[in-house]
Amino acid sequence: MSEKRQENQRGEETVSIIQKRLEGLSGEQIGAEKANEGSIPHKYESDLTRKEKRLLEKEKIKGMGMGKKLQYFWMYYKPVIFGFIGVIVLIFVLRDWYRNAQIEDILTIAVANGGMGETEEWAEEIKADLGSTDENDRVSFILNLNTDETGAEFDYNAQMAFVAQVQAESIDVLVTTEAMCRKMGEQEFFSDLSEVLDEETLEILGDRAEQYYIRLDNSVIREHIPLPYEDVCVAILINAKNFDHAVQWVSSLAEEP
Repeated sequence: MSEKRQENQRGEETVSIIQKRLEGLSGEQIGAEKANEGSIPHKYESDLTRKEKRLLEKEKIKGMGMGKKLQYFWMYYKPVIFGFIGVIVLIFVLRDWYRNAQIEDILTIAVANGGMGETEEWAEEIKADLGSTDENDRVSFILNLNTDETGAEFDYNAQMAFVAQVQAESIDVLVTTEAMCRKMGEQEFFSDLSEVLDEETLEILGDRAEQYYIRLDNSVIREHIPLPYEDVCVAILINAKNFDHAVQWVSSLAEEP
């Protein structure tokens, strides 16, 4: 008899003996076993060795149908399953957190009433124009700031969001209506363009440049974001975090016809 066959036979004999121990043996069975195999004391499942428990569990599962096996695994291995799922979720959360921690916004542009815009490709174009090649650098857009019916102010929710983002220095440039730019300029939200744009850019802009904003009649912005107002204007926030990039981008808009 080969060694492998002998090992299998010994495993089957061990499982058979374990099952008999758990079921309890009658006096006659014990006497018969004593005569054939020697005395085998009664043992409970808690008394079994780890190897014996594994063999017994293997034997139990072997005799079950697919439905019973699934029930068995769900009943006894539920904590293990949820623990495994939890570990996987944690890995993805940590990965996303790490990636987001590496990202740096090099310019943030808020566009009033820009909710239907597609900005991914445009953001990459602006990033390239700013001279950035770092994969962690990002040009981002805020498109959920809606104006009221007059177009001169944000609606209530947008007003709260805008103030919070300005306080957090999360907006560098605002694209909105001329009425809003004029009003917010008077409230000193914006930088004085005569102090931040060079003379050449101001000369190119001509009468399109006001003190706090520039008008973009045929705006490139419309190519990417459908705006519901005709008088598109752009201003630089006075506390812009990425001030140099904001000035660079706004200056580039001066080349529009």
